[in-house]
Amino acid sequence: MQTGKIKHGFHPRFSKEIERAYVCHGAPSHYGLKNEARQRFDNAYLLWKTVSARYEHEMQLIVTGDKSAHTRLVPLLRDMAQARREILITSQPWFDAKH
Repeated sequence: MQTGKIKHGFHPRFSKEIERAYVCHGAPSHYGLKNEARQRFDNAYLLWKTVSARYEHEMQLIVTGDKSAHTRLVPLLRDMAQARREILITSQPWFDAKH
């Protein structure tokens, strides 16, 4: 069972499958913690991977001379930072379990 909610508008420029990625809030006290933590991490990684691919695409457009790519690049950098932060947050259960 998935517990969480879809964060609409978190990254509005993403494709439909990324918009559907949910982020769970709060760790439940039942046995599904490991699976839930893994799902949160997988979603965060997928988000980061998608943003990185879009960033690389925009950089290619800049190299080829597209002037409007610069304006699209700044929001992508912000999204990359948010996705990286989400990866760091969702990886904490593994670090906590080892200590």
